[in-house]
Amino acid sequence: MGGAARTWVERLDGVEAFAVTASGHTWRTSGFPTA
Repeated sequence: MGGAARTWVERLDGVEAFAVTASGHTWRTSGFPTA
């Protein structure tokens, strides 16, 4: 999905995500738990 994935997942109720991009960068949705 590329760069649009984060925006799309943020709009899904009850869904959180953590992702690793092809270049090795990471991102998570705003509700994804942290340590």
